[in-house]
Amino acid sequence: MYVDEKEVSPEVSAFAVVDPTAKSTILVGYMLFSPDGKRFAYAKPVPGGIAAVIDGKVGRAYDTIGVLQFSPDSKHDFYVGNRTLSFMVVDGQELPGTGTVKNFVYSKEGGRLGYEAYSPQTGFHVVVDGKDSPNFHEIVANSLTFSPDGKHYAYSACTNYSQCQVIVDGVGTNVSSLVPFTTRARPPIDFPSIFFSDDGTRMVYAWPKPDGVSGNVIIINGQEIMHGRGLFEFPAFSPDSKRFATMNWNGKTYALSVDGKAGPTYDDFLEVNRNVARFLDSHTYRFLGVKNGSVYRVVVDLGG
Repeated sequence: MYVDEKEVSPEVSAFAVVDPTAKSTILVGYMLFSPDGKRFAYAKPVPGGIAAVIDGKVGRAYDTIGVLQFSPDSKHDFYVGNRTLSFMVVDGQELPGTGTVKNFVYSKEGGRLGYEAYSPQTGFHVVVDGKDSPNFHEIVANSLTFSPDGKHYAYSACTNYSQCQVIVDGVGTNVSSLVPFTTRARPPIDFPSIFFSDDGTRMVYAWPKPDGVSGNVIIINGQEIMHGRGLFEFPAFSPDSKRFATMNWNGKTYALSVDGKAGPTYDDFLEVNRNVARFLDSHTYRFLGVKNGSVYRVVVDLGG
């Protein structure tokens, strides 16, 4: 292994790398650089097994090294050492072992780390900043998220069938389940089921309210802003975080809804890619609507 034309190790071993374009995809790596390019890590054989080496410092030996990752700000790191159990090693500190760990999420700011853990004895739980949540029957896949400023975290978990919660900074709100933000396209374009506005002050999710009237309900900061049937597609906060928009398919027509207010309907909507419907700025939204067999580039002025 060579870095900057200098040999750093005569022998290396494979480890796992999370594909940034698809969190569920694990790639094989032999060298990992931090986002700022100033730090590097790899794994190598040592007496007793395989060790991770971060910035030249050799860790303890494990049977294998699993996922190895740097934080977005390059200041923090973790890896998974496997030795009968899975051990998270965060910034050089080994945490208690468990059965499996997955779905690792770093905050964009502040270097906060969260992930899902599973043990046959206790079930599923979430770990944030090294602290375990209560145990659950199930964690809603890929629901764990941090606010952009790293001050808040959220995820959804279930204690039983149709008995779930949306948990924000450790405080839960009961829901039956989450409604996914996805599209009719095949393969679908999926969006996070829970996410924060850019300024970190607003958080959105949707759930099926079982009152026989509301259908699916979009919740922002605990307040119901929209009811609807069908799909909520391309959800987004405006760049200034003041508005929330989504394309709503009710099974027959599409309409853009902003802050819960629906606009004119269209026969269809082109789901070409993730950016086909989006805010151009804090006051303008664009999408491609279909009406009477014609495609229209629709630009909506939302006002000041």
